[in-house]
Formats: sequence, structure tokens, C-alpha cells
Amino acid sequence: MARVGFPLTRSPCRKAFSYSLHDCMVRKALSSLYVCDISFFNSLVLLHEASVPQDQQGEVALTANLTDPSYKFELASAFPFNGLPRATLRFPKGELSVEEKENEEAQKVLSWSGIFKSQILNGVCTALYKENDLNLRYCYKDGEMSFIPSICLPSNALSFAFKRRFSPSDKLSYWYHLDSDDWSAVYKRGCVWLGVISLGDRNKF
Repeated sequence: MARVGFPLTRSPCRKAFSYSLHDCMVRKALSSLYVCDISFFNSLVLLHEASVPQDQQGEVALTANLTDPSYKFELASAFPFNGLPRATLRFPKGELSVEEKENEEAQKVLSWSGIFKSQILNGVCTALYKENDLNLRYCYKDGEMSFIPSICLPSNALSFAFKRRFSPSDKLSYWYHLDSDDWSAVYKRGCVWLGVISLGDRNKF
């Protein structure tokens, strides 16, 4: 996947915008390119419009670095264009996106997704939201051990992972899914892996 970037450095007081076009055959896709500048609210938006052959597909994106460099706003759309672009706001602890999708009734609706991470105690808590499912995950790590419980809402599917390092070459990993009784255990010694996987009691399904 190729990326073509156009940084903007005309004035330090203006917000920085960049454009990217993704295409697996970008040399063939970029048959012509021109730039249009639009100024508003003492800010500069740099628009790039590309003419691409109809048999090529890719993604066109407009990215804005906001007042704080750690915050970015992006509009992206598949090419050829079909529907509203995907809007994404990125911030230091995660990102939030909204895009247009078709539901089961073939109706176009707005779909929200996002991820948020925060340091809690000695671990990292992650909240991942996508298609009406919320996954909450906590990861605790120290020099020798990792403990990772997670729960998915609204299904209340609970699972946890446990990892233990006995030495630089000896590691044990264990994962268990409470609602299905699926579990796996893997022991690594050097370059040798020993693993056991159980699919639980399938008769209840």
C-alpha cells in the first residue's frame, strides 16, 4: 500500500493539513493532480484532488493537525467515492470514528467505533467499542508475570489470560474463556513450543 504525503509549512500560525492517497499501484493511478487552497477562520485547508483511472481503487484522506499536535482529525473515503467519508478524531489516549454502513435492511446508518486506553494502578485498561459491542480489557504486567482479564458487553463473555516468565528462555501462557470453557496452554523453552488446546464441552451447543 503506497502513501503519498503533502506537508504544509506555509505559516507557523496556521493549522497543518496533509493529504494522502493509498493505492497499490500509485504510479498508474496518479494520472493528474492539482491543488486548491481555501482560507477560513485564519486557518488554511489544503485540498488535493486526484484524477484516477476508473479501474483503480484506493483511499483518499485529508488529515488535520489541530492546535495540540497530539490531536488529529481525519476524513477518509474509498476511491471511487461511495457515500459519506469516514471521520476519525485521534487523541493521546485513543481515537473515535464514525462512518456510513449498510445494516441488515440495506439501509445506510452511521456506525460508531472507538478505543480508549488509560493507566490504572500498575496496568493499562482498554475500552474498545465497535458495532454495538464493548470490550473492556485490563492488562497488568511486571517483570515476570502478565494477567489480562477481559469482558465483552452486552454478551457478558468473560475471559482471562495469564503469562509467566520463569527465565529468558522459559515462558508459560494460559488463556481461558469462561462462557465456552475453551482454553489453551502453551509452554515455550528456547525455540521449542509445547501447546495444549481444549475446545470445551461442545454438546451444550
